Amino acid sequence: MYTTKKDKTNTQSTEKIPSKENADRRNRKGNKMSEEHVIATETLEVRDDRMWVSLTYRCLELDKVVSWCTLPSCGAVLPFIGVTRDNFEEKKVVKLSYESFRDLALRQFVEICNEVFAREEWHGVKRIALHHAVGDVGVGGHSVICCVSGEHRKEVFEACEWIMFDLKKRVAIWKKEVFDDGESIWKENKEQFHKGA
Repeated sequence: MYTTKKDKTNTQSTEKIPSKENADRRNRKGNKMSEEHVIATETLEVRDDRMWVSLTYRCLELDKVVSWCTLPSCGAVLPFIGVTRDNFEEKKVVKLSYESFRDLALRQFVEICNEVFAREEWHGVKRIALHHAVGDVGVGGHSVICCVSGEHRKEVFEACEWIMFDLKKRVAIWKKEVFDDGESIWKENKEQFHKGA
């Protein structure tokens, strides 16, 4: 059975997160809200025995993801981390800003995981965690974590690469690159124009 944490104020099935709400939400000081309230309003997730997918304003937690994916039956656990770099075409990047139709993106995450589990060549894959940040992610921050565990390394490597390619190709998440001169550009993923896949 899936368990889902939703934004208590979300009244639309596909609410796009406004960029004006993104500023420094991961670096709050003196926040008087309870931990439970912060999680409820900032994280949307689906989790069962095989998959754990999430979209969140909060910092992505690599240790928790890897720990959840690790099982006694698995000989391989592979985490991939997407990190904000400090440059693009000789310009200095200060942050990435992500927006998303969260409900739609979460359903697409679930579809991607289910497609992996349905592939015969990856039958040894046991667990998939796919967590993506929304809002601002500064240089060095984690934008996405994809962790796959399975019986053997070959299927785990292949599945993880396919998941990341498909995520960038079709999931309703958009990225804006912000530079130190105040300029910014919305980035298109090259995977969206790839006809192979």
